[in-house]
Amino acid sequence: MSFRRGLLLGCACGICVAALLFGLFLYVGMAGRPEESAATLLPHANMPHLLERKIGPIGVIGHEHIFYFVYCGSSCKGLQLVNLTTGAVKQGSLGFFSDDEGNDYTLFDDWLHREYRFEGFVDDTASHTEEDISWLVFRVLDESGVTLHEYRVKYTEAELP
Repeated sequence: MSFRRGLLLGCACGICVAALLFGLFLYVGMAGRPEESAATLLPHANMPHLLERKIGPIGVIGHEHIFYFVYCGSSCKGLQLVNLTTGAVKQGSLGFFSDDEGNDYTLFDDWLHREYRFEGFVDDTASHTEEDISWLVFRVLDESGVTLHEYRVKYTEAELP
């Protein structure tokens, strides 16, 4: 295959993946609401403004929520949780610290006002959902970038606003 054909095929596949992801967001948001159009449901009036502050990728958690990071300072990241059905937005945060002995740690304050301490710095966040149970997955790296471990924070569908 020539380079040009490979490039065109890669672009076409990228467009297909983007269309599938957009369709997934519409399906998640429209589930059980066939009378509403996508324009009235997605995006909500406050969504475009919220996404202006977004840093990094958007993740999906649960059956009707997305999460993403926003800038909040030099040693923290804001974590916003958005309900795609209602437009409700909840705030959480990750703070990065070092103690007197030089040990690094991350504090996660979630949208339910619970605090979690992770040893090391959180580098990446993902999610996992099975039925009505969801987990935020935090990957922690040491100061040289080597993965130490993952922390999972469990949420039921009722705990996701």
